[in-house]
Amino acid sequence: MGGVNLEILDCTLRDGNHAISGGFKPEMAAHIIGGLLDAGVEVIEFGRASGIGSKAGNITDEKYLAAATPYLGRGEIGMFYRPELFGDCQYQLASESKLAFLRVGTHAGSVENSAKTLSSIRKMGIKARYSLIQAHMLSPSEIAESGRKVESYGAQSINFKIGLHSEPKDTWNNFWHAVVFSAMSS
Repeated sequence: MGGVNLEILDCTLRDGNHAISGGFKPEMAAHIIGGLLDAGVEVIEFGRASGIGSKAGNITDEKYLAAATPYLGRGEIGMFYRPELFGDCQYQLASESKLAFLRVGTHAGSVENSAKTLSSIRKMGIKARYSLIQAHMLSPSEIAESGRKVESYGAQSINFKIGLHSEPKDTWNNFWHAVVFSAMSS
C-alpha cells in the first residue's frame, strides 16, 4: 500500500437502487451516466442494488448493460460484485460487455473470500476494485491488514464502507488517521 491516490467513484446508480422500488429504469440510468460523464465524473458504478448476478428486482443485468453500451469506454464504468452471494458466473458477462471494472465487496473479517475473484477478474483484463463492507467493525490496524491482503490478491483500488454516519467529526478524523498510520507503519 505504497502511495495513496484518492478518486471519486459514484455508485448512486447501483446503491441508490436500494431506495427506489424496482430500481432505476435502464434508460434513466444511461441518461444519468451520460450526465455524470459530461460533468467530469470519471468512475461510475451502476446496475442492480446487490450487484451483478443478483436475482433481486425485475431488471436484468443484460438490460442495464445494453442501456449503458453507448457510454462504455468513456470514463470508467463498472458494476458491483458479491462473490459470496453470486459465485463466479458473472465474469464472462462483465468481460463480454466491456465493463471497465468490477468492484468486489466482502464483509469485514472475510476478505479471504475475494482472493480467487480478484485474481480471476484481473486475468480477464477487467480492473479489479475492492470494497471492504462494514469496515467500522474492525480496528484501524485490521482495516490496514485487510487492505494489504486484498492488494496481494490483485485489487487495484480499495475503498472502505463504514457506518460512522452519526459520529462527530473528531471521531471520523481520529479513525482515519489511525487507519493511515497503521497502513504506513507496516
